[in-house]
Amino acid sequence: MEEQSRAKRVLGAIGKACAIFGVYFGAQVAVTSFFTVIFTALSVSSGGTFDQEAITERLNSCLMEITLISNVLAIVLCMLLCSIFRKKHPIEAIDLTVSFDKKPLTLGACAFLGIFGQIAILFLLNIIPFPESWQQMLNENNSQIASSGVLIQVLSVAIMAPLAEEIIFRAGIQGSLKAGMPRWCAIVVSALIFGIMHGNPIGIIYASVLGILMGWIYSKFDSIIPSMVFHLAFNTMSLIISLFEGIPFIICIISCALFAACIAFIATIDKSKGENNNDKTL
Repeated sequence: MEEQSRAKRVLGAIGKACAIFGVYFGAQVAVTSFFTVIFTALSVSSGGTFDQEAITERLNSCLMEITLISNVLAIVLCMLLCSIFRKKHPIEAIDLTVSFDKKPLTLGACAFLGIFGQIAILFLLNIIPFPESWQQMLNENNSQIASSGVLIQVLSVAIMAPLAEEIIFRAGIQGSLKAGMPRWCAIVVSALIFGIMHGNPIGIIYASVLGILMGWIYSKFDSIIPSMVFHLAFNTMSLIISLFEGIPFIICIISCALFAACIAFIATIDKSKGENNNDKTL
């Protein structure tokens, strides 16, 4: 009887996680399909024929805008779905809480972790001998982002992507999985899904590793705010770094050391759950 109850709990957790991922993936498909229909109609009305190449080129040129809109839609749908599954207010359902103690210290450490982490990860990616084809795929992906306007880069990469991905993958998928499986299993599974969604092989590797780190932070503080601060700082730093031709070697080494130090420091911060600490929501 106990094994049946456990199996039911695990299947239920997996089912909810799949539903949330389906919302995220479905939002991307829906928005992309909408733009495809619009561009197809414009192509036919202007040229009288269906021009697949022109439509594909337009879609690629609007990739960041499509991603931005789909992320907004995914956030709304995920919050509603989590609210239904967990029978809580949407804000509470996605663990957008500040119930942890030492808030300024915690959030400051996560911000520095994101800043130094971006430099450290970029340094490691440059010295690891990945296959040339993998590197080319990563460069193509980065060039698509760089070809967009500054405003859309900031909105999509630095702001909306971290918000959406923390709500979907940490609060949504990991938050659902933790109800039916061990904590680290939920962290790793959600991190692997997060990595796979980055598409290219190098992106899958480093995003999975970062997903484990962000999943650990989320699990440690029972809140997506610390992991969200890390993610925001990490992505913002990536845009700042793109403005420079390179980073001095000594800065990279120092950043790697500070990145490790920030992880160690965050590990020492206790998540207070005392009766005197009242949970608050944003």
